[in-house]
Amino acid sequence: MQTTSNTKQSRPPQTVAIMYGFSEGPGLANAFTDALEKAGFQVIADVMQADIIVAHSGGCYLVPEDSRAGLVILLGATFWPGRPLFIRAMQKIWRDSASHWQAGQFGAWGKKLFWHSTYFWCMPRNVAMWRHQDPKTWPKLAGKRVVHIRYTDDAFCGPAIATSGLLPNATFVNLSGQHDELWRHPEQTVAVIRKNS
Repeated sequence: MQTTSNTKQSRPPQTVAIMYGFSEGPGLANAFTDALEKAGFQVIADVMQADIIVAHSGGCYLVPEDSRAGLVILLGATFWPGRPLFIRAMQKIWRDSASHWQAGQFGAWGKKLFWHSTYFWCMPRNVAMWRHQDPKTWPKLAGKRVVHIRYTDDAFCGPAIATSGLLPNATFVNLSGQHDELWRHPEQTVAVIRKNS
């Protein structure tokens, strides 16, 4: 009995790599990475070596097909047929700003704007996302377990993604919140990752 307990404790933690979306990067992810580490995961930078890949928004388009990850968590893949990207972006900015201001989170809102502005200039990655937004160019994730999480108030990701056939082997999960919910309130997202890992 003691041997089993020691074996469980000595097993290395599962590694998680994050693929950020358009104008995103590690400066936005402190609460999320803290929640992952608190849940027993080890966050690493090398997407090719991670046990689990977490891809958010446009980062969903860039998941490497040949990574060693057995589990891929896609969050809010930018997909909403019939709703132009510009309209979705304006809705996202409005909802996000309003929720921060209503909660009195002026400092957090300013910090988020700073990081989005900073990561906006990472043009090669942003251009790669732009070029892969057509579902025909999305990565084929054969041989991997795929979970897609959609937040119910996500301005970028419509509910039709679950029935579109674009992610044929994926499990679909709906959580409350907006497009960037994982950066602000990561607990429910981390719980889904733990459940599926």
